[in-house]
Amino acid sequence: MGEILETKGRVLAILSNSCKTLTDMSGELQLARSTVYQHLKELEAMGMIEAVPNEHIKKWKYYRLTSAASAGGDPRMMVQVAMVRRRMQREQWY
Repeated sequence: MGEILETKGRVLAILSNSCKTLTDMSGELQLARSTVYQHLKELEAMGMIEAVPNEHIKKWKYYRLTSAASAGGDPRMMVQVAMVRRRMQREQWY
């Protein structure tokens, strides 16, 4: 699980600088596009990033941090907090 959090943290760190496409991030992370796509989908479900369609080239999608995610902190800690929140919601912790 540590490696998964590390990768998600790296994705958030990359997106903290600017919007990027899946291909951009795959190259920067040196990971398969399918692997990066899975992390992007999970981060999107956590509400930490959002996809921004490209109005000029429809098949390109850019990803950026949501306003809540860009509000702060260490990217790895943000992922851990989001994962705990999701687990709490699934298991209905009170």
